Formats: sequence, C-alpha cells, structure tokens
Amino acid sequence: MYLSRCELNPNKRGARELLGSPQRMHAAVLSCFPRSMADANGRVLWRVDYDDRATYLYVVSEMKPDLAVIQEQAGWPETPTAVSRDYSPLVENLAKGQQFHFRLTANPVKQEFVRGGRGKRVGHKTPEHQIRWLLERASQHGFKVVPQALPDGSEAPAVDVTRSQQVSFLKAADSRRRVSLRVVTYEGVLEVVDPDLLRMTLVEGIGRAKAYGCGLMTLSPVR
Repeated sequence: MYLSRCELNPNKRGARELLGSPQRMHAAVLSCFPRSMADANGRVLWRVDYDDRATYLYVVSEMKPDLAVIQEQAGWPETPTAVSRDYSPLVENLAKGQQFHFRLTANPVKQEFVRGGRGKRVGHKTPEHQIRWLLERASQHGFKVVPQALPDGSEAPAVDVTRSQQVSFLKAADSRRRVSLRVVTYEGVLEVVDPDLLRMTLVEGIGRAKAYGCGLMTLSPVR
C-alpha cells in the first residue's frame, strides 16, 4: 500500500484544468497506473489538499504510481515534487486505543424525498450537519472522534470542517450530463476502536463520490 503526494502548480493551465474538473483529475490519476494491472491495483483513492502555501494531490493505492504524467501536465517537470512512501506499516500496525490526527475529504449527503417522486441525494450544507454525518458513520469505519474540552468546561468532538465547496462539472468531455457535489474536508483527532475496520476504511474510503476526490482519509501522529 502506497501513500503518494504530488505538489501541483495552480498557475499552470494544465493544473487549472485538472483542479476544475474531478472527472479529468480522476482520469489523470488512473493514467499513472498500467491499464493491464487495473484489477490487481484495486481501488485508487485520491484527494486534493489546499493550504496557504501549496496545493497537493494525494493518492492511496496498492501499486506505486508513476506521477510523471501529472507532474508534466500540472506540476514542475524540471523540479519533481512527487513522493511515494510505503503506507503498509501504519495501516498494518493499527491497534485499538491509538490516537491519530486525521484528514478526510468526503461527500456528506442525505436522502431527500419528494412527494410523488423518487428520492434524491443532496449534500449537507452546514458544518453542524456535515460533522454529524461523519460522527454517525465513525463506528462502522472502526474509529471514534475523541472529545475535546471547551472553555466553558463542556466537551465536543475534536473535529472541524476546514473546507466546504459545491463543485459542478461535466461527467465526460462529450456529455451534457452535469455532476454537482458537496465536497467537505474534515480535520480532527480519532481513536482506533476496531483496527480491521479502520484498515478497510483507509483502503476503501468513506462515503460516496470516491472517483471524484472524496473518501480518502489519511492519518498522522498526534502532535
């Protein structure tokens, strides 16, 4: 299992095209793996992280990706910024009670029913409902969000929504079908409850729209 990261150059036209279309980014990520080994590679999860200094593409995969294609199109070909590291030691050595800082980009949705019509999924819009969506699913994914003390002496889950965006894009270059998603990034501290379930979560992702940059949770040591 590999966790890979590639810094993107938002000033480059190719990067803007990929960042503006999760469909194109998904295709670019898949191009980093041999098509003949797609089944052996299993699910490929990816997400884009933004901060004040840089924009990064993260990929979790069974096979080590060749990110040269994305560097050429959307990064700095002469100054490679892509790195891949073996994610297996962390994933395989998870133990009950361990705590980690986590970052997750997901598509938190609810089912909305219209009288006389079929139900449809719509994205949660407020941080309160977005966080509740995650908390309701934590146990089935092998973790719990740890509590944190508030100034008034009460406690609240140690998780925040750091980015929430409605994205809209064409499903394919030659299609008129438009996809609209609520994409939310969470950061917080979790505790391992069921190591096996959490391993599966790190490999398989959380929620829907995984092909469009949602579902990838990464862990790092608690500072």
